[in-house]
Amino acid sequence: MSVKEEQYRALKGRLSHIGFEPPKTYERVGDVLIIPLPEKWSTHEEEIGQAYMEVFGVHAVMSKGVIRGEFRLPSSRKIAGSSTITTHKENGILYRLDVATLMYSAGNIGERMRMARLPKRERVIDMFAGIGYFSLPIAKFCASKVVALEKNPESFSYLCENVRLNNLCEYVEPKNIDCRDYEGHADRAIMGYFGAYEYLPRAFSFIKKGYILYHDAVPEKILERPTEQLREEAKREHRKIEIIDSRKIKRFSPGVWHVCAEALLYP
Repeated sequence: MSVKEEQYRALKGRLSHIGFEPPKTYERVGDVLIIPLPEKWSTHEEEIGQAYMEVFGVHAVMSKGVIRGEFRLPSSRKIAGSSTITTHKENGILYRLDVATLMYSAGNIGERMRMARLPKRERVIDMFAGIGYFSLPIAKFCASKVVALEKNPESFSYLCENVRLNNLCEYVEPKNIDCRDYEGHADRAIMGYFGAYEYLPRAFSFIKKGYILYHDAVPEKILERPTEQLREEAKREHRKIEIIDSRKIKRFSPGVWHVCAEALLYP
């Protein structure tokens, strides 16, 4: 999000004595603020964090880090405030998480809202459910039965809490399991995890006739890669496939886009 002019002036006024130039952007997850803070300001980070807490009315401020590893864990650091556990409300859904240990991508809001507009009463397998990013809107707004698979124990704990928090126990079945170890069938499989190419055979096994939503981070020069990979897997398995859509969600990094390909798979 962009810093408003009045917020910028307030921050600059509070921190003028150290010559701090407030960054023009920030992320807010519930009552936790995440800011890009260059290393040169590390000796003043607590003072900077306190100023942000006062101006934005949050209970914690973090210095933004990078996302690493299989579980997409953030390396952000708390620089001011109390607990980094918070409840974020978006599109009528409550997401509870610890921002210091789990990722929440504000830039994917459009895709989460799109999940709320999927067909009603499907059977869905969310192969990388996280804290319920896609499972919750599908269940709440589509009344679909969702099997939410999540391997990371901490993410799974918050997934279960969020299912209860949103009164969706009737619709969402969380499972702390690697999606490759799950057996079942659905009308739709969701692959909301970058680098999931090796999981395509498992996604195909879940779908007799139905849809696959396949997300990936793709270099700008080969934006068609996800659709090509879907077609290649269909060919290997002698399945008929129809590409329904391929869309750019947001810029992931310089020269790289978050892309989602949607395909209809036949027996």
